Order: sequence, then structure tokens, then C-alpha cells
Amino acid sequence: MGSKPNIYLDNYQEVYLRPPHFFDDIVKRLFRISSPSNQQILDIGCGFGDFLDSVKRINKKSKEFYGLTIAPHEAQDIKKNKKFINITIGKQQDLLRHYNTTFDCIASFHTLSYVNQDQQKKTTKQMLSLLKSNGLLVLGFLPDWIKISSKVSQQGKGYCQFFYSPFLFPLLAKDARLVDSFKEERNKYLIQVWKKKTNISYWNRAEALGLSYFFILRNNILQWPFLRGIGSYLIQMIQKRGKK
Repeated sequence: MGSKPNIYLDNYQEVYLRPPHFFDDIVKRLFRISSPSNQQILDIGCGFGDFLDSVKRINKKSKEFYGLTIAPHEAQDIKKNKKFINITIGKQQDLLRHYNTTFDCIASFHTLSYVNQDQQKKTTKQMLSLLKSNGLLVLGFLPDWIKISSKVSQQGKGYCQFFYSPFLFPLLAKDARLVDSFKEERNKYLIQVWKKKTNISYWNRAEALGLSYFFILRNNILQWPFLRGIGSYLIQMIQKRGKK
């Protein structure tokens, strides 16, 4: 994230160079739309703790801050420079192994892309199980990456990222309601805020399923080569008719 080029350290972790207070606007919007007690906040794939740092400054109700990273250099930096964060080194696929408490807010910005689509679903279920009733789940996606695919989206030395499963949305709608969705303009991320509820209406579930099929249509079906071929053929026919 950020305007500067991405760099990679320790042959694994993608490090985004962000300007100061990058997450401030997101945090302000987050706690305007819903303000539970927000005592315990978990950031999955927390990097150097930028999101949690914004939450600490902006939302004074928050008391406990937890971060999960797989990169030792990030954990070391947090222990030195952001000692208020309870940092854990581990994989997001093992959330229930790392935590035996529940949280008022869980955030995951673009982190699900580091596991394949089956693991994305399992990780999402674990996030929901660790969320308190009325708690917020904040997810960041790249819209163009939401598609049915087992292929790798991008990779480099020591890192690998996958497309997001479009069926995460109906999975989320089994236990949570989508309360906000907006684009982060600097990096064009789709930010979704889900609120955990005990009773989810059929309309909310249908809306989530519709969201899945929208992205399947947008990023799968309309990308098929034969459809592009048909489109090119029709354009050529129109152009020929126009010349007559």
C-alpha cells in the first residue's frame, strides 16, 4: 500500500511503505458506523502495527491491542517501537491455536490473499468464531482479485498471493451483516465492515450471494476468451457496416 514501490524482506513478507496516519480515515469511518465497546482489537497480518496505532490514537475506548504476523522482523520492530501491541508470530490459518479469547474488532487488510481459496474460507470461519456478538470484522480486498481461480495471482522471491474466493461473502452472511462497504481511494481497496449478529435475515444472505455472483460475472465470465472473441467480432462487423 502507499505510492512508493513495494519491497520484500526476509524472503516472505510484503512490506508496504505507508505515509504517516495512513489508516486514520478508515478508522474514523469504522467507528462512526458502529461503536461497540471496542476493548479488544486484533489485526491479522498487522505489518508494523500502523492500523492498531491509528485505532489507539482515534478510538479512546480501545484498551487491548493484538497483532498477528508471520514475519519475525515485524514482530521485533513492534516490540521495540509499539510496545502497546500484544504481538504474536504465527499463521492466520491457526487463529484458534493462537487465541482463546474473543474480540470486539478484527481486521484483515489484503491478508487473506496469502492463502489459497480453501484456506481463506477456513480462516474466515475462525475470524467469525473469535468475534464477539455485535463485533466488527473489517476486511480489505482488491476488487479485481475476487474470482474463482486456483491460480496464483502474483508471486516473487519468497512470497505468493492468491485470488480471493467470491464465496467468502455468503459464508460471512451466515453469522454477520454487511454494514459498510467503501473504496480506499489511494490504493483502490474495497473495504468491507461486517457486524456479527445472532439473527441474519434472508435478505442479507441473498444480498451476499448476489455480491458473489456479481464478482464472478465481472472477473470470471466476462473475462473468458470466447466472450472477448465474440465482442471483437461484433465490433468488427459494426465497423464494416459503418464503412458501407
